[in-house]
Amino acid sequence: MATALYSTTPLVTGAGAIIVSSVFQNRVPNNGGYRLDITGTFPLGQPLTVHVGPLGTSADPQCVAGKAGRGKTIYAITTTKLRCYTPRLPTGGPFHVTVKYIATGDEANLLNVLDVVKPDFKTSVFALRAMMPPVFFAGPRKIEDVPPID
Repeated sequence: MATALYSTTPLVTGAGAIIVSSVFQNRVPNNGGYRLDITGTFPLGQPLTVHVGPLGTSADPQCVAGKAGRGKTIYAITTTKLRCYTPRLPTGGPFHVTVKYIATGDEANLLNVLDVVKPDFKTSVFALRAMMPPVFFAGPRKIEDVPPID
């Protein structure tokens, strides 16, 4: 799956404490856990949330931080970059990415920037999973266990 920088005219709401200008990933599988690098203007050391979905608001499904103990609370890496990981999402799109500044309630988003697709596994993935002990929940261990793509 190719990764590409996708940007559009940012929509800024609230007092403008945050600005979202681009997202580095324009297509993700629906099973979640895929990295999104978001650029814009963000407060350092302040809690943020990132939402992905059809509404373009903080009511959309919430991304996770990918750091132990942080859950869905995300902190900017720099004043211009933050990173999060997608939740499980319904197949479809294009979806919107919304960043919410928890302290003020300000939200900023990019509209129609992310498509969600069914995962595309390579045969090598199944070979690796088949070697793992059954106690590890590694996902489908053979291609027959994966539902057909519509």
